[in-house]
Amino acid sequence: MPGAKVKLECKGEEAGNITYTQEGETNESGQYRLKVEGDHADEECGITLLKSSRADCDEIPDEGWASKPSSLITITKNNGFHGSTRYANPLGFTKKKANPDCAELLKELEINPDHP
Repeated sequence: MPGAKVKLECKGEEAGNITYTQEGETNESGQYRLKVEGDHADEECGITLLKSSRADCDEIPDEGWASKPSSLITITKNNGFHGSTRYANPLGFTKKKANPDCAELLKELEINPDHP
């Protein structure tokens, strides 16, 4: 989805202590790149969805497979990874009203267990 907004947020050991944030936007193929400054070895960092570019597909799921609507990511040079590129797990928006043909699949994936 092109034009969706995402946010990287790193938190220190103290609850609520946000140490770094950066926002970005997906390109025409739905991918994004964020150039992160510094090393965040002692922090918990994650990517979250901020805003969809489509009004018909702008729900941020928070159940089933997406019970935590964020993707944790390690941002440090001291972890054995070669290179500086890190990949977050996929995140996605859902439609306000599911396609009726998808009800069984949604139920199976526990995305919306209350869906008839």
